Amino acid sequence: MRVHSAKQVLLLLAAFAALLVPSLLGNPIETASARACTFGLQFREIQRIAPEIVGDCLEPARVVAVSGDVLQQTTEGLLVWRSEDGWTAFTTSTTTWVLGKSGLQERTNDTRFSWESDADGTMPLAEESGFLGRIIARSMQQEPTEEPSPTPEPVAVGTLVATGVAGSAQTARFNFQSTIDRPGNFRVRASFTVTGPASIGHTNGLFTSSEQGDFAPQPYDPAPVVNGRRGTLNWPPDSAATPMGIQGRAFGEVFVQCLSPGNVTGSIRIEFIQEGMGSLVYSGSANVQCTSAEIFIPTPQPTETPAPTSTPTQTPTATMTPTPDETQEAEQTANAEATDNAAADETATAEAADEEVAGTATAEVKEAKLRLETELECEVETDPGTPFDRIVRVIVDFFQGSEGVEDAEIDGRLIEPDGDVIAIENMETDNGHAERVFPALEEGTYRVEIDNATYEEPSGDSVTTEMDNAAKDNNNDIDNQQSLGCPHGEADVFFDGSEIPDVPDGREDRPSEGDTVTVTVRRTDTDGAATVDVVFDEDASDATLGDDFTIEGAAVGTIELAFADGVATATFTVEVLGDGLDEGLEDIIFNLEDPTGGLSIGDPSSLELNIPNEFFIGGVDDDEPDEGDTSFIIVRRSNDDGSDSVVLEFDDGASDANLDTDFTLPDTPPGSGRVELDFPDGTDTVTVLVPIATDANAEPSDENIVFNLVDSDGPDIGDPDSIELIIPDNPT
Repeated sequence: MRVHSAKQVLLLLAAFAALLVPSLLGNPIETASARACTFGLQFREIQRIAPEIVGDCLEPARVVAVSGDVLQQTTEGLLVWRSEDGWTAFTTSTTTWVLGKSGLQERTNDTRFSWESDADGTMPLAEESGFLGRIIARSMQQEPTEEPSPTPEPVAVGTLVATGVAGSAQTARFNFQSTIDRPGNFRVRASFTVTGPASIGHTNGLFTSSEQGDFAPQPYDPAPVVNGRRGTLNWPPDSAATPMGIQGRAFGEVFVQCLSPGNVTGSIRIEFIQEGMGSLVYSGSANVQCTSAEIFIPTPQPTETPAPTSTPTQTPTATMTPTPDETQEAEQTANAEATDNAAADETATAEAADEEVAGTATAEVKEAKLRLETELECEVETDPGTPFDRIVRVIVDFFQGSEGVEDAEIDGRLIEPDGDVIAIENMETDNGHAERVFPALEEGTYRVEIDNATYEEPSGDSVTTEMDNAAKDNNNDIDNQQSLGCPHGEADVFFDGSEIPDVPDGREDRPSEGDTVTVTVRRTDTDGAATVDVVFDEDASDATLGDDFTIEGAAVGTIELAFADGVATATFTVEVLGDGLDEGLEDIIFNLEDPTGGLSIGDPSSLELNIPNEFFIGGVDDDEPDEGDTSFIIVRRSNDDGSDSVVLEFDDGASDANLDTDFTLPDTPPGSGRVELDFPDGTDTVTVLVPIATDANAEPSDENIVFNLVDSDGPDIGDPDSIELIIPDNPT
């Protein structure tokens, strides 16, 4: 193990250098609220012990393809799980906190604890006590605390759902899935059994997936038809393992044919096999009712087990033929019990093979499928120094599983409208993405064809994949050809949207009284100066210029927008006035007219703003409050004229959290869940406080709180009319 210490250090330094690059370049750091992510496994334990040191997560955990290590960036540093020895830590540019048997211990990056696997004498040993080697208390407090609850044992969880099939009274569908979150490559063994007056008809396959993507279905072993009925379907373990570092999943569907009316039960057993660890098993059952139907007999199918393979296997479909007479139905019912016993024997035989599977050598790991997406874009060239007006942009995205293939070299060709061919050579990917720009000298249709990609596999081997051959493999998703028309001519000018500061998403075109709206107009060609008129359409609008709104810089309903040479956009401002009237929805419509400088009116050439009279949710200061925090929900109305009221109601049916246990609503009776909000004359905003309770209950998953606006006595209830708060999980 020690011979890998240099590699481990280099991987860790490289990962941390990548972490620092966005800060060094001056890019803003994405917050946890901007992109949903959570901590899992040992990472959750480190963050629970030292939340102020670790900070919030910035990204979901990701697997390093070469090493199998798991990394997760936070606001304060980097969480690392090393696949080689299970070493788990949080690190910054100077300090590392290692999760050991005694808790979380701190050391400098240029030292090692004596019990670390890479403490091979090349670095000084860290002190086991004192500042550099102190054990940080579980609760980050000075006083003694209770011992933490033991970490829950890993389990397999899942579902089995039985439904009828639309348009068929004789067919039922059983949909199953199960997941595990114990790191390690896995194989799956599964069996499905049906009891009652039905027979297994066919399956769409048993699939596996992980954070690296979906994998091909594995072979199955159909049990023989006994007395016109098949009661069991088995999936032996595949020869290749599914690679997994965070979470794995198995899923599929089985279809059964009703033989006579009655209750049918389907049962699934899914076993996840991980080398060197005990199996994780999910078992479930579900019922469905067969209605009155003709009697069917499945056609016999092969009984031998197909050779194990990680490539897709064609699933036979049972062909059904009518039963000659009702005597057959009685015989089927009489033999159902014997068939069920045979199915139980098959299950016992499969379980007896556990020891043999566990003792086999390390399984080959499945290869994640390839995915190639190709795109063409025709754009106006904005550089005035170039001798052409249009460009064609070739875009390629190349993935293996869910990971972008790094530093792949893409080769192909761009075919121009006149048939001339431009070679595309060594177009290099960055995290799976590559672009290259070509001048569009001719007007007409351009076509791109990607021939091959050369890249390095996780094993370190360099391979070249021919895209036409890869497209023939059902395990890959290859789109390596694309065509696009690229016309020349006059440049377009069009409305590019509106913006109102401090309003929720979806209300950009719905200004309230008192709001100021900025409207943007864009042109596609920035060469030379140009103008266009924005004209208020008085006949098509409900609102009145001067009474309901004004246009900055224009006393009348027309404003001329000027584009300087090299500038693509121009803006104008609309102020919505408070007129003291209780009105319904009013709209303001603008049109583009009279372009100059070679511009032509494009699409959209009109813009509509709506002045509503309604209540709506204006936002929340913290939509993921921790226990002990207080969230402030903002409720607004579109104008401040007169006195109105509306109710903010807790939606118990859509919420996981419990009123008066997980949160409270001040100044309301216990259990009511309704807050009546009064808006006096001159008021357009009311704030509702939602204190989050601190309890001693262990809650292993996030809880949500949903509120809705109801029962307005005046304005309509607009959009958004609902708000959701998330209380992060409290597992211990």
